[in-house]
Amino acid sequence: LDFLGPLVEDLFEVVACYFPVEFKQTSDSPITKDLLAKGCLKCLIAHPEFAPFCYLLIDEKFTDDESTPEQKEDTCELLAEAAAVFPPEEMVEHLESLLGGLRVVGLNPKGSLPECVPRALTAMTKALSSVGTEEVKQLGSQLVENLEPFVLQAEMGLTERALSLLRCAAEAGPDIRCQIYDHVVPWILMLAQGDVVNVKANRLEIVQEGLKGLMDWTKCIHEHGCDDVLTRFQSSLFASLDSARETAPNEALTAMHNCAAVYLKIEPLPEEILKRSENMVKNSWNTLMSEDVK
Repeated sequence: LDFLGPLVEDLFEVVACYFPVEFKQTSDSPITKDLLAKGCLKCLIAHPEFAPFCYLLIDEKFTDDESTPEQKEDTCELLAEAAAVFPPEEMVEHLESLLGGLRVVGLNPKGSLPECVPRALTAMTKALSSVGTEEVKQLGSQLVENLEPFVLQAEMGLTERALSLLRCAAEAGPDIRCQIYDHVVPWILMLAQGDVVNVKANRLEIVQEGLKGLMDWTKCIHEHGCDDVLTRFQSSLFASLDSARETAPNEALTAMHNCAAVYLKIEPLPEEILKRSENMVKNSWNTLMSEDVK
């Protein structure tokens, strides 16, 4: 049916009342919870006119205090499927609540990052990217705002997970890569310098995490063709690496070597950056060799 008319909401509610599926399989039954859940999900996204009701259902389940972590993961699965098939415009007015729901599930300190969260975020980013830059940049802005505290408050232990969600969106949405990189790089530099440490005993661990993130993101940014971001942060990046040597000398030198090696791949590379990068690669490598000998 192309047009469901006044029956559309009633048809949707016939199935929506069973979501998320709660079912205990008996030993003699061939019907499983997974089978019912997949069938229910297919029905909920079966028609384009279901879109507004489906996103309202997702909002409701994300904010329901009685929903279990497993049920909220089921909601993430529904969001991933809905974003992939429904008109992207239907998602825009729900962005804040949808991203908030993904954040709650993905950054639950009592568990790990469920696979359904990056899958849903990827589907949302790709869908909005197909509409236009304004819509996907709105997603990028809200995502950055939502995740900044979890990156910088490193002692919460959620920095790596928050950064992985930002990378997920950057990889899925070319139009928001530089937008995300422009925020993430300064955050990681703050971590590498230990500027966000509240408890002195945690300083080494946080600086090490920042240095690892710096190596990973520098490589990622270059591989996605955003060398202008690296060039823009070149001076502050290497200054942060110098600062990190006081706390984590070996790790800082390794990071300096790896980051400088990435900068050497940038074409065209300004002469002053080229010389500085070459010197840092040589000096960091020689120092590491000396440390190993000792």
